[in-house]
Amino acid sequence: MEYNEINELLGRMRKKKQDHLRYMQYPANKEEVYQLFRSVQKQYNTELSPVYRSILLLTNGFNENGVILYGTKTCLIEGYKKDMHIEGFLEANENWKHNIDFANHIVYAESDTYLFAQSSKTNLYSCNAQGD
Repeated sequence: MEYNEINELLGRMRKKKQDHLRYMQYPANKEEVYQLFRSVQKQYNTELSPVYRSILLLTNGFNENGVILYGTKTCLIEGYKKDMHIEGFLEANENWKHNIDFANHIVYAESDTYLFAQSSKTNLYSCNAQGD
C-alpha cells in the first residue's frame, strides 16, 4: 500500500469521525517513529513495517470499529473525556511476548477476534484469530 493510498484512507476515516464529532489521533513526529523503529530493532531484531511507520506519521494509532492500531506510546484517545487509551506498540508487545502463541511475533494491531502480527523470525505478516 502506497503512502498516498494510506493518506486517502485515513482522510476518509478522519472525515467520518468529524461528522460524528470525534477525532483522529494526532500524528506521531519523525523522532517518535525513529525511536520506536530503533527500539524494535534492538528488542526484537526486526524492522517495523514501512506501511506502519507511514501510518504513524498520519495518525499515532487508532481505535476504530473494534480495531486498535498501537501508537508509538500509550496515550489518551483524542476527543474523549473518559480515561480511554490507545496502547503503545512496545507496551502492547511486552504483554504479547508472554503469550506462548505470539512470543515470536510483533503485533501491530488487534481486534476482539484477530491479531495483526509479524513473525520476528521470518518477517512474514499474518492475521491470526485470537484463541486459535
